[in-house]
Amino acid sequence: MATASIESVLNLGELPNGILETVIRYLTIDEWGILDIALCTHQDVRGIYLQALSSERIQLFVINDDFWNERLDSGILKWIAARKIRVLSWVNSNVNDGILHFIANELPYLQLLDIRDCCIDHCNEITDVGIKAIAKGLRNLQSLYISCHITSDETYYEENDGDLGNFITNEGMTSIASGLSNLNSFHICGRHCNISDVGIGAIVNSLPNLQSLSIIECGITDAVINDIVNKLPNLQVIEISECYNVTGAGTAIIANGNLRYLRSLCIGCTIFNITDTNVAVVTSENLPNLDSLRIEGCRSLTDAGAKSISNGLPNLLSLYVTSCDNITNTGFNHMINGLPKLQLLYIDGHTCKITDSGLAAIANGLPCLQQLGIIGCSEITDVGVSALTTGKFNNNLISLSIGARELSDMAVIAIVNGFPNLQELHIVGRDVTDVSAAVIAKGLNCLQKLGINGCRKISDAGIKEICDGVLHKLHQLDISHCDVSNVGIRAIANSRLSHLRTLYIGYSDTITKKGVKNIGKSLPNLRYLDICECSRFMKERPMDGMFLEEYMNHSGGPYELYTYLDGKVVVTVHPAGL
Repeated sequence: MATASIESVLNLGELPNGILETVIRYLTIDEWGILDIALCTHQDVRGIYLQALSSERIQLFVINDDFWNERLDSGILKWIAARKIRVLSWVNSNVNDGILHFIANELPYLQLLDIRDCCIDHCNEITDVGIKAIAKGLRNLQSLYISCHITSDETYYEENDGDLGNFITNEGMTSIASGLSNLNSFHICGRHCNISDVGIGAIVNSLPNLQSLSIIECGITDAVINDIVNKLPNLQVIEISECYNVTGAGTAIIANGNLRYLRSLCIGCTIFNITDTNVAVVTSENLPNLDSLRIEGCRSLTDAGAKSISNGLPNLLSLYVTSCDNITNTGFNHMINGLPKLQLLYIDGHTCKITDSGLAAIANGLPCLQQLGIIGCSEITDVGVSALTTGKFNNNLISLSIGARELSDMAVIAIVNGFPNLQELHIVGRDVTDVSAAVIAKGLNCLQKLGINGCRKISDAGIKEICDGVLHKLHQLDISHCDVSNVGIRAIANSRLSHLRTLYIGYSDTITKKGVKNIGKSLPNLRYLDICECSRFMKERPMDGMFLEEYMNHSGGPYELYTYLDGKVVVTVHPAGL
């Protein structure tokens, strides 16, 4: 496909001050010339696009994925610099030292920089050089989030003889410690990096005002944990995850430290290092303000450890338990009976051994519960869900996510009858059918988010029930992996779901461009449409600038269309009518 010359687009760095109205996202496009052509040849689209950049009030600019072209995005960076942007989130993107140098030199006012999940390959690398530039140039920075992942490009591995290198090392951490004295929130994922006690120790010893610290996949030991509790008395959030040299003693050090302000603690994926004995010292006496606990991948924890948590933290408000293989119904019963103030409970049942009797215990023991998530529990059936709906918290529950292979329409009927005030519902079960869709549509008039993705027995008839029901407040709907065709999509487009802003319709072999056509025009508030692995749609998708106007004819904006082909994201952004 021919692409228009980028020089024909107005340099965004030279746009007048009146041009700023909303956040614009530059996202991956297989042939990014679609956007280029639309801007260059369709004056209405181009004018709308420029108008979407107009607001001096906005202090956030987001650039996603690998939509990077040196000439275009250098103009964008100049535009960011000219507007004194305070917050820059460049997540899941191709970022390199050169870009970080520009940010450091041109954005001295920056207060938050988020470069998590940035792709590094033979063209894009973040090293200590880029980190040092940030540390030198962004003296006003208050929050910094860094993580990288290696590209799946096989040539990168071949060119480097399988050596992934050490992109960020202790040297980079030391530069942050010495240069960013105003930092109060720091997140580092050390995957493919060489960060140890030396680097994190420098951060801890030099930044006493840190309130939030997240350390993932770094080679730290218990020695740094000791430094954290002694040097950072104002910490409110700690996450230590996949740091395999940290032992259970590290947890005890946190619990016994002088962290009087700590509100949230995550100890995760340390495999066999954290035991029942270690968590026994995590108590409200030592951590009086702790109200959120996340336990991930602690496979040596047993029911005894669960009992210790319930005995030690009676004021806990939020509890997440994932991949803790040896906690059974008995352990969850201890937690439920000992945590009467719990408002949020999330259990990943893919490894946690909770059954119907565990759901019955939740129903009887958590009167304050507002949000409940139980996903992938193979032994949960309709009987357990029915027991759950008889609980003390029925009128308080506003969010429920529950997924189990054996669930059927009977479970959904019980949920609708038992939790009339639900605002969010995500249900997955192999025997959840159109009957469930009809029951939800007629019974949950407070519902704002509905996910029935993965319910393969829900068809166009069920979607029509949802559209004709009482779900007038619904603003997010996920019907991915359902048996939905163009008929169901047209039912949504012609429905009374006027508040719908986010729609997921992926993984369908029957949805075509005819079904998607003008859906934005029919749903005036729609902002995000996710079409993932819809094979027929992808085969028919037009590859020219008219794609924006023909299929996303829309009176609102901005509008984003996400599609996926062969594992690559294809996105069109259509800001319209602002």
